[in-house]
Amino acid sequence: MGTAEAPGETTQKLLDIVAAKPAGYFARGLPQIRADQIAAVDQTQRAIFAQNAVPILSGLAQSTGVRAASVALQTRPGSSYGHGDRSPGLSGHSAGQSDGSGDLLSDLLAGQAAAQGKLTELLTGPLPEALPRFATVTDIPAVWNQGDRSVGQWDGSVLERFWRNIAAELPIIGVPAKVDLMNAGISAEFLLRLPPAPYPFDVDLTKAAAGEALFAENCGTCHRPRNEARYPVIGTDMNRAQVLNPAGSAMFLAAFQAACHDPEFGYTDTYGRRIEPCTMPAYRILRDTTEAANQGYLAPPLDGIWARAPYLHNGSVPTLAQLLKPASRAPVFLRGVIDYDPDEVGWMWQPADLDSYRARYPTVSLHDTARDGWSNRGHDRDLMIEGRLHRLDWSDPALSDQAGALIEYLKTR
Repeated sequence: MGTAEAPGETTQKLLDIVAAKPAGYFARGLPQIRADQIAAVDQTQRAIFAQNAVPILSGLAQSTGVRAASVALQTRPGSSYGHGDRSPGLSGHSAGQSDGSGDLLSDLLAGQAAAQGKLTELLTGPLPEALPRFATVTDIPAVWNQGDRSVGQWDGSVLERFWRNIAAELPIIGVPAKVDLMNAGISAEFLLRLPPAPYPFDVDLTKAAAGEALFAENCGTCHRPRNEARYPVIGTDMNRAQVLNPAGSAMFLAAFQAACHDPEFGYTDTYGRRIEPCTMPAYRILRDTTEAANQGYLAPPLDGIWARAPYLHNGSVPTLAQLLKPASRAPVFLRGVIDYDPDEVGWMWQPADLDSYRARYPTVSLHDTARDGWSNRGHDRDLMIEGRLHRLDWSDPALSDQAGALIEYLKTR
């Protein structure tokens, strides 16, 4: 890396790349920069990078080493992704999937070990208690209309919306002290009423009107705004719901609190209230999900559901039609195809077309529901909820018209 006065080879290459960019490159297009300010801002940006290139690259190298140790920890035999062909790839090896909770636990453990000079012990000694022994990969939840989602994460474990953004930033940044608090606050308010994208194809409004009544009768009890209840009775894969044991929960809470590194930080929210997250008690940050009685998944609002395929928290059902007709669920399907099926409501998924789709889309991967954490079970049988029978299984051919009407209505959400 060298020093600011005597840059090393890698640092010098980057400095040369920066110097070769045309005048104004690092200022043009920035918000609120007037044309007569571009030259001065550009020069300032270049000077800041030149002065800080060595510490930036040194920090990147260090964090890359910690992340490499984190990956090695997760893939050790018996660890969360260390069960051979039974494990999915890290982050599902798939577009739209991540393991924010499992990755964060592993990153925090690796960061602590690196700070103590004990990475070798971490990677060769007993597996840490806080680390799950199973894959907890999920699809990325909807980020829009957060005002209708009073708690965050698939299991409702993260409470105030500010902390949802801290939870999103931490697995990426890895170092709690480097979290941008203002960014978390701004994002929390920006997403409060951000609408979902509207369905881009035609809708049969007559069918949709019939489906609206079916939705109210069979879906609306659970899939309503600001519903904090969790529904283990639905029977979906429980890996993600069980990601935190007491040691992991304590580690999460400590990292969240460390991320709020300025006790005087605060902002005014959309409703004019003063929010001072760094003074919040633990019970307003993280809900206890370490006990079986507290585990399960939320039933989120279904706004923009057309764009949320594949379905379930782990993205293991390719289309809305297959979700409603569990007897038709594909055990293996493609993810990452960008061709849409407006009839089934989801992305094209047929494994027989793997080669042709891979030639067009580098994002394509195979999703095998037999792998750990990827089960497509659940939301597949009629249930008594709040004293009333709700139909979840529309597989019976006699219900085909009703299922079609329900799907048509869901396009309008």
